[in-house]
Amino acid sequence: MSFIALLLTAIALTIIQIGSIYNRGITTTELNQTSRDVADEITRSMRDGGSFSLKPADQRYVSGDWGGRMCLGKYSYIWNYAAALEAGNTKLSTYTTGDTPITFIRVPDGTGSYCVPGWTGSYPKVTQEGAVELLQTGDHTLSIHRLTVTSAASAADELSKQRLYTVSYTLGSDDIDALNETQTECRAPGEPDADADYCTIQNFTIVVRVVSGGN
Repeated sequence: MSFIALLLTAIALTIIQIGSIYNRGITTTELNQTSRDVADEITRSMRDGGSFSLKPADQRYVSGDWGGRMCLGKYSYIWNYAAALEAGNTKLSTYTTGDTPITFIRVPDGTGSYCVPGWTGSYPKVTQEGAVELLQTGDHTLSIHRLTVTSAASAADELSKQRLYTVSYTLGSDDIDALNETQTECRAPGEPDADADYCTIQNFTIVVRVVSGGN
């Protein structure tokens, strides 16, 4: 009987471990697929937009500790960081109806109006019509934890009127408690609030060449 009990215990532990490995694999796969989709979206919009600038006066890129906005011609991209959503930051981007906080969306905006602040200094709320959520929601909800756009002085070619932009972003679980204090890594197994099965977070970087871009 003792042998059978030990055998059943070992089988149960093995099944639990296999389930945990499977869940981690599925979560990582979903994260990588979402990252590729985001990279394709931003790359295509930056290239098709024809001109992009990081100059504040040109009002094409907004970045803050709450999130940011990027207006790329036909579409604008608007996001709120997971930590800001968790804290209920008053600068969060919301929809015009119901003040629903935005996670990471693409919205039609041919005039780039969403990157232009009003007289109070706040940015326009977003019309929900045509807005597309870019991050997966559901059992394994993902959030954006960081997104920056940079361009070095040496990244511009005056002859061809092209410039290289580096877009770096961090995607991961929306469970802030399962991440460390800087939201850069998942808590180690055994730590309080750790989620070994579903917690995931990764950094991604893409380089986009923009024709006729300014800076």
